[in-house]
Amino acid sequence: MQIKVIGSSTAWSDRPCSSYCINNEILIDCGEGTTKLYNKLSIVLNDIKYIFITHTHSDHTLGLVQYLCQYVFYNPSEKYKTLTIFAPRGFTNYLHKLFKLVCHPKTVDLTQFINIVEIADFSKKIEIDGFIVTPYKLKHDNLLDIGYVFDDKQSKVGFSGDTTYIKNLETL
Repeated sequence: MQIKVIGSSTAWSDRPCSSYCINNEILIDCGEGTTKLYNKLSIVLNDIKYIFITHTHSDHTLGLVQYLCQYVFYNPSEKYKTLTIFAPRGFTNYLHKLFKLVCHPKTVDLTQFINIVEIADFSKKIEIDGFIVTPYKLKHDNLLDIGYVFDDKQSKVGFSGDTTYIKNLETL
């Protein structure tokens, strides 16, 4: 499993915000500044198949609109593939509001090629491309925050986004 740290900062820093990439195909969060570092880190925009969002704070999601705009701009419509986004409940509504705030009204409907899976049942594991992903319910600023453990049968890695203290986090 190859993990690249794209950004690990907060919204109040001059460094890119939270975003991590696994095997150049999976993004965990997509904070502002994420897309600026793709080329530097040898990540091809079209290779991303899945995005996992931990929570809806701006330092974890604002780069998503820029990512999707670049995806549409650099790809002819016949090359669009469905991008699956796993996120907390309410994310679909949040993303639509974000598009309305940020995108020009004549911009192509960026949601036409997105499959959003809102996670509500934490007992279900997600199976994607050789990974078993286990979501965990966490808490951060009264938001639903989701932690994810990625297991490719050779190694495991967990991402928690931001969270309050959790006694058994190391066990997770």
